Amino acid sequence: GFAYQSIGRIDGDWLAPTRYTERVFTREKSVTFDRAANTLRFSAIPDVLPLQPHVQDSASLFLQLANRLTTHPGDFRPGATLTFAVARPSGMTDWTFTIAGMDTVSTPVGPLRCWHVVRQATQGNELGAQIWLAPQLQNLPVQIRLQQSADSYLLFTLDHAEQAAPASVAP
Repeated sequence: GFAYQSIGRIDGDWLAPTRYTERVFTREKSVTFDRAANTLRFSAIPDVLPLQPHVQDSASLFLQLANRLTTHPGDFRPGATLTFAVARPSGMTDWTFTIAGMDTVSTPVGPLRCWHVVRQATQGNELGAQIWLAPQLQNLPVQIRLQQSADSYLLFTLDHAEQAAPASVAP
């Protein structure tokens, strides 16, 4: 009944979304990242805002966290915080994550030792998030929990992982 889609490109160490769409049941909302005009357009509000550098959307953000762990591993220490500008269909917001530490996550592919990253909602209508990034799987998220309210959440957990075989080196 729901889908999140982020389309874009890679720009240096950052993901650069061009379009984000979220569909819940039959209702669809979006954000357009117009890089030529340096603007953001939102389907849920009439505002057109300037496009700030490194703005993420609600889907690209989780992969940007994985990239950050890969490119700046020193940023990941218990108690450290990371802040990202996030464009959602209802407008712009900053999401600050706290590095909670390392946890073991049980998945269908076995237990994985992961960095646990947490975003606490500061208002009743905000989305809270917890992400577990697995260093043994190129720092990709293996579990994401989106907290919509005190008793309502979505939980996404890795169910399989296909690894490419290492490239052979010719003698």
